[in-house]
Amino acid sequence: HCADGHGKIIPEEGYIYKEVEEPKLDIPLVRKLYTSLAEKYHNTLTKKALEYLRSRGLTSDTIEHFKLGFCTNEYHPEYEDIIAEQSGIVMQKYPMLMSRITIPYLYGEEVTDLRGRKVDGITYKPDSPTYTSLIGSRESRGAIHLFNEGIISQSNLVVVTEGEFKAVLAYQY
Repeated sequence: HCADGHGKIIPEEGYIYKEVEEPKLDIPLVRKLYTSLAEKYHNTLTKKALEYLRSRGLTSDTIEHFKLGFCTNEYHPEYEDIIAEQSGIVMQKYPMLMSRITIPYLYGEEVTDLRGRKVDGITYKPDSPTYTSLIGSRESRGAIHLFNEGIISQSNLVVVTEGEFKAVLAYQY
């Protein structure tokens, strides 16, 4: 307790921590949802998003290969499903990646996770992070693969980068 009367009083027994059980999600169903939405986002790449991707040096082939997309404010029926909220896609029916470039984590033909990146020239809330991940623990959502992990078994050379776009550029070159 601070001398000026402000601050928090911590009880003698300390804080009580409660373990919150992770939801038991149907991982194949979650991945089906992620894959479906990643395809829709890929098909709605806006001009601004495409300009940004090109400014990063990405070619059309690379954008296609990684299924990079853009989450518009278009409402998708999948957002209504309870699995969309449980798997972190929406929170109170609001898409977590709205107005962001979408970066699918591809593993084979499935999308195991999605991330979003701000695009210059689009308004965001103040202090909005550059990158956004989906809500919930990666493990409970089945997001257990590294970005572009499949390349490891396909190449004798592996380049480890700091972020997804640098990994995409390394793949491209």
